[in-house]
Amino acid sequence: DFAAVAQAFVGAASMRGTRRRGGGRTGMVGSGMKMRVAGCVCVIASLACVRGMSYQGELRLPHTDGGLFGSVTDGTEAWFGVDGYPAKVVRIRLGLSGVVGSSQLSQVADGERVGGLQPMEEVSRLDFLAEEERLWSLTAEPLSERTATSWFAYAGVGNPAGRLVKIDLLLMKRVGYVQLSDKDVRGGIVQGKFSYFVTSAKPATVLRCPVHDMFHGDTFHPVEVTLALGEHSVQAVVPDETNQHILLGTYTQPGRVVKLSIPDMTRSASLQLPVEDQMLYCGALWGSHAIFGTSTLPGRLVKVHVHSLTHVKSVEFKKGEDRAVSVVVWGGQAFVGLAN
Repeated sequence: DFAAVAQAFVGAASMRGTRRRGGGRTGMVGSGMKMRVAGCVCVIASLACVRGMSYQGELRLPHTDGGLFGSVTDGTEAWFGVDGYPAKVVRIRLGLSGVVGSSQLSQVADGERVGGLQPMEEVSRLDFLAEEERLWSLTAEPLSERTATSWFAYAGVGNPAGRLVKIDLLLMKRVGYVQLSDKDVRGGIVQGKFSYFVTSAKPATVLRCPVHDMFHGDTFHPVEVTLALGEHSVQAVVPDETNQHILLGTYTQPGRVVKLSIPDMTRSASLQLPVEDQMLYCGALWGSHAIFGTSTLPGRLVKVHVHSLTHVKSVEFKKGEDRAVSVVVWGGQAFVGLAN
């Protein structure tokens, strides 16, 4: 529930800007000032919406000027994608001593720290190949597929366009790549024996890929479905609680949520959101609801009931908490990445 206490890990990042000499970029922060910034993971505890947020700490990451885009977590550690030249993935320890439960969260008040939180720290990082630039998305296989030695994820990069890079999150090792499309891979999800990735085409396309065949041989061909006119720039892909549908959030004004059944990828329903809920950039399943973050100033969180595909509620972050570009949910807490 949006009125419940939530804990968020926030990746603060620069706006996706223009490339500078030497491979860096300028980001827009504050009131029009341009400066280079390092990626930052902040910890906040959110009380009821009317009470705002209580700041809990931060971890600044050097050499992450492009910002933190895309994130996955196993509840102990988190992996953040870096929109850089080349792209990177940074692995951090979250500083949670066990699961943060309701008994701890109920003690949170403005200005107080959550019990059980320890300082976050960087564990390691992985640099992609020199030509693999501008990371757009990071999609992990389900935790049920994780072994003692490996857990795979797929990163979509902006250059070369359409390239999907496979990495081992535990070994922090690059496995290989596949060329999915001539458009950017903006988001995805792995469900069962298939993965589903969306591209930056207008209208957007959805690619269904057999997980175990994507990186084996040259005979792999994805099944492709094109969305309706005006449903373009899909960034957010969210499963339903039964794993029989996926919800796609569009980066449009206003935003739209499209529901497809899987694995046949037939269209089930669509929902146009209120005019202020626009430019959906990320999403996650939260019980029987999907939540979507908006790339607005300030950012917003939109709650949609999955089964009926109806809009339930939207909340707006504080001034300066801009562009919700990544979100994961773990143990009742939301981990939200911002790109200020």
